[in-house]
Amino acid sequence: MGKMRLAVIIFILVWLIRCSNANQPTSDFYNSSDDFFSVDGTSSNLKDFEGKYVFVNIWATWCSPCVVSTPKFARFNDQFDDSQVAFITISVDGTKQEWLEFVNREGIQKHSFWLGEVTTSNWYSLTQEIHDLDGNETTLTTLPQYLLFSKSGELIKKDMSLSTQSGVLQALDSLTVN
Repeated sequence: MGKMRLAVIIFILVWLIRCSNANQPTSDFYNSSDDFFSVDGTSSNLKDFEGKYVFVNIWATWCSPCVVSTPKFARFNDQFDDSQVAFITISVDGTKQEWLEFVNREGIQKHSFWLGEVTTSNWYSLTQEIHDLDGNETTLTTLPQYLLFSKSGELIKKDMSLSTQSGVLQALDSLTVN
């Protein structure tokens, strides 16, 4: 009976630790070597936006909700002072051509980036979630993924929703007052 109780307590502790770390901010993206690429092929990274709040949309052209929300998201750039906040989209498409065709067709070239053909980038870790499927742990990619970074590059919020444009604008208005 004592061994069983100890095993249950250990299981619960491991589960609690794992759950508490699941949505913790990920590594320091300002000092990361994880570059992404602009429409003209220029290499960029989050540090290029230092001193601004950065709202990031990680998406792909094969993701139906992404195809609907990404153009709306990209147009937030027109509604805010670019010196205070930047809205950037980072595509995880497998090929540059798919991303480039979509971005050009939608006219959302400003702050639109492609992650490249790497799958080891820290940006991918932000799209991965572990799910229990019939007793088996499975890692699934969840897109679109919305993230908000502070002016110093710290991840403030993950899994932000774009449920209403006014909600996003109100949240960002309160940040830019500071």
